[in-house]
Amino acid sequence: MRLSAVMIVKNESSVIDRCLASLAGFDEVVVCDTGSQDDTVQKAKAHKNTRVFTDYTWDDDFASARNHALRKATGDWCMQVDADHVLVTPMEEVRDTVLQVNDLGHSVAKIRLRHGACGQMHMGAWLFKRQPGVFWDGRVHEVLNRTATVETGIVQEYGKSPSHDFDPTRNLRILEMSDKTPRNLFYLGRELFETGDLIRSIEVMNQYLKVATWQPEICEAYLTLARAYWVTEQGDLARDAALIAVRNNPMFKEAILFLSETHFEPWKSRWKKLAESADNESVLFVRVT
Repeated sequence: MRLSAVMIVKNESSVIDRCLASLAGFDEVVVCDTGSQDDTVQKAKAHKNTRVFTDYTWDDDFASARNHALRKATGDWCMQVDADHVLVTPMEEVRDTVLQVNDLGHSVAKIRLRHGACGQMHMGAWLFKRQPGVFWDGRVHEVLNRTATVETGIVQEYGKSPSHDFDPTRNLRILEMSDKTPRNLFYLGRELFETGDLIRSIEVMNQYLKVATWQPEICEAYLTLARAYWVTEQGDLARDAALIAVRNNPMFKEAILFLSETHFEPWKSRWKKLAESADNESVLFVRVT
């Protein structure tokens, strides 16, 4: 069974060698460059198992770029990789896992995405059988158009590429121009929070929560909302939002700790004690363990 790693890159000179070295066991690594102005392409071509393409013009659409790269792949199974990621799991284990998943009849599987600095972890449907009709969807925070039916222990560790500094408002710009689906509203609210536009973040997150349906995302939205309320000195609204997150998922450790941080004694200690038993089951982004 042939395995392909598939990536889109742009101005990733400082991280791409480390990434590609970790993928040396794949039968091929498809690298689609979307307009680098540094030596990313030259560095990628120096790795023996890479097939490098430069025929895509960036148009603020991640799914379009990923689908272009996917069409170049020839493997039976593909794994999405980003240039600032490193495959931590040994290649022998990756191959064994893919064989097991395939033999059990699955066609899309989740892998673990772990932040190298802070340890934040979430699951992504980044491992899938290459077949007609399977493609990426969404201009940003793109997702596969198939649902993963199994989780694996495969781990990619990620950081923050210096290339983000070339276009720091890229995700916000794309989200602003995208259709206001629940998913896009959720990520727009998060992006606004992270860039410090707290008032708009509160507005967008409340808009999202009126149409939201997926519980892990809903809980994360309420915690983001709680933090935005807290920074804007709306303490009661902050505690109320965090409490809703905990009601929806009593295992959401970070939300419980937020309630501890925003209460006086004796509730401060009681919330902290309660957090000790929270195991983060069904939490979208695990930042506190």
